[in-house]
Amino acid sequence: MCDYSLGVYDRGVEKGAENKLLENIKSVMEGLSMPLEKALELLKVPKSDYAKYEELLK
Repeated sequence: MCDYSLGVYDRGVEKGAENKLLENIKSVMEGLSMPLEKALELLKVPKSDYAKYEELLK
């Protein structure tokens, strides 16, 4: 694969992982009636990413 293809592939993998984490966050919040911060803590999301996921879930 060329460098461009690898970059596109890597971005796709990152986006897929991010989407799955968003699904998991929503599932924990709904299934356990848990606030966002507690769900992020339970899923071991780095605190530096909390604002990112809070924004994505709006």
